Amino acid sequence: MSFSLDTRNTKYLPDYAAALRHHDDIKPIRGSTRFPEHYCRPIAERHKKHFNIRKYGDAIIVRLYSTDIIAYTPDNRVILNMSNQNTISTRAAVYAVAGVSITQQHSRPWVQDYDHKYYFYEDGMALETVGYRENKIIDPICPETHTLNRKAFNDKLRQFKDYYNYMLGVAKVDGWRGQGLVADSLHAMTNPDNYKDGLFTLEPGAAYALSRHIMGNHVLAGRDNYWRFFQPLNPTYDTAPTAGLNLEHAISTALKRALITAFRDSQLIKTKITDGRMFEDPYKWAL
Repeated sequence: MSFSLDTRNTKYLPDYAAALRHHDDIKPIRGSTRFPEHYCRPIAERHKKHFNIRKYGDAIIVRLYSTDIIAYTPDNRVILNMSNQNTISTRAAVYAVAGVSITQQHSRPWVQDYDHKYYFYEDGMALETVGYRENKIIDPICPETHTLNRKAFNDKLRQFKDYYNYMLGVAKVDGWRGQGLVADSLHAMTNPDNYKDGLFTLEPGAAYALSRHIMGNHVLAGRDNYWRFFQPLNPTYDTAPTAGLNLEHAISTALKRALITAFRDSQLIKTKITDGRMFEDPYKWAL
């Protein structure tokens, strides 16, 4: 269950002039601060002191709890700030007061422009009013999506062919019981000292530790057979080393994901999206 701020009786303030008038029309609550100029002025019902409007210098500020979520400036800009409070209540308050629609999709907030296109939201972004509940984003942030550079990726796979066969052999013998984690193990892939004649050639001990790290972190975590595979706590499980797992496919997937992560600058092609649609980057896990 989720709870949202009750924004009934909240006045829509399209621009600086409207915000200034509304601020001056609200009777402040005496005793809410030592400084009269900072008296609390609830923006809606007077008992909702956590949702208020105040003047700071020439700017008009709308605050929700301890976060200044909207600032109206004399140059007629509306500046947004959710800080670490990207919640349903914060987004509802921003829409009720400033008419700006912020939507949470694909694990990040998007803000809607006056022409109903969506761009990445960022604290401190500025908008200007162009119509009723229509705000034009100043310097919109166009999102980027990533696609795989197949040629560069195939070249990288060839460099790691011996290591791939090594990983497969170790897995068949060891069964991957336990995760041997190596700090910054993916950095080994970018170390030129670990290459010979264009191929990736680690010392056996380092290769063993790195292979277990790659397997544990990039393939098996989150799989239904994860606990059965690593820690057979339930005696009714089949505890054979490769129970329920296509080992070669798992290692292939693990190595590919590790290569894309370690060499993302050369493996991924960035494309800027300018048509205002929301989308999910298929390679955001590698960034």
